[in-house]
Amino acid sequence: MQLREVREKIDLVQSVSRTTKTLELISAIKMKRLLKQTEPSKVFGKRIEDVLMGLGKIEEIRKRFPLYFQRREVKNILAVVVGSEKGFCGSYNKNILRFAKEKIDKMREKAVVKIITIGRKARIYFEKENYKIEGADVERFDFKDINRFFHSIFNSYLEGKYQKVFLFSTAYISAFLQKPVMTRILPLWKEEGRRGKIPWYKIEPKLDDSFQGVITSLIRSEFYRHILEAALSEEAERMMAMKRANENAKDILRRLILSYNRARQEKITSEVCEITAAKEATI
Repeated sequence: MQLREVREKIDLVQSVSRTTKTLELISAIKMKRLLKQTEPSKVFGKRIEDVLMGLGKIEEIRKRFPLYFQRREVKNILAVVVGSEKGFCGSYNKNILRFAKEKIDKMREKAVVKIITIGRKARIYFEKENYKIEGADVERFDFKDINRFFHSIFNSYLEGKYQKVFLFSTAYISAFLQKPVMTRILPLWKEEGRRGKIPWYKIEPKLDDSFQGVITSLIRSEFYRHILEAALSEEAERMMAMKRANENAKDILRRLILSYNRARQEKITSEVCEITAAKEATI
C-alpha cells in the first residue's frame, strides 16, 4: 500500500473518530437530562398504576365508568409503536420493532390491528413490511404534541373505534440494558385485578362525571412516562453505540499508523540502499 493511500485512510478514520466521539458526548448530555425527568416519574408512575388498578376493584367506579374498567368484545385493536427518529442508535430499533411485529402478528389472528407509529424509523419499518399505518409521526419530546396525540387515541377508544390500546416502547433499566415492553393503555381493568384486598378510597365531594378527568389525567401521565423512558433508552443505546464505534475507529487508527510507519521505514531503507549502490558504482 502506498504511503499516500495510508495517509488518506488515517485522515478518514481520524475524522470518523472525532464524529463518533462528538455524537457520544451529545447523547450523554441528552441522556443525563432525560434521566433527571424520568427517574422521579418512575416512582410516581408506580403509584399511578396502583391507584388505577385499585379503582378498578371498586364496584361503584366500574359501573359508573364501564369503558375504563370493563372488558368488551374485541374487534379492533390499536398498537402504538415507539421507534427512533434518527439512526446511529445500535440495536434499539431492531429490538423494539421486531418485538412489536411479533406481538402484533399474534393479535391479528383474533382481531383487526391498526398501527400508529411514533418515530420515523418505526414508520419506515412497518411500511416495508407492508403494514398499513393509521397515523403520522409526532415529536416525542413535545408534551403538547403527545397530549394531542393521546387525546386523539383516547377519544377514538371512547367512541368505540378500538376496544384495546397497546403501547410498544422500550423500558430503561440501565445505561447498558434496555428492554422492549408491551403496555396495555386501555382498558385499565385486568382480570387478575379482581383478587386482593379492595383499597379504601374516599372520593370527595362525590363521584360524578368530573372524576373522569382525573382518570384521564392519570392514564395520560402513564402514557407520557413510557414515551419519555423510550427516548431515554434511545439516547443510552446511541451513546453506547457511538462509544463502541469510537473504540473501533481508534483500533483501526493504531493499525494504520503502524502500517504507515512500517511503509515509510521501508521506503527510507530502500532509498538509502539506492544511494549506497549508486555511490559504490561511481567508485
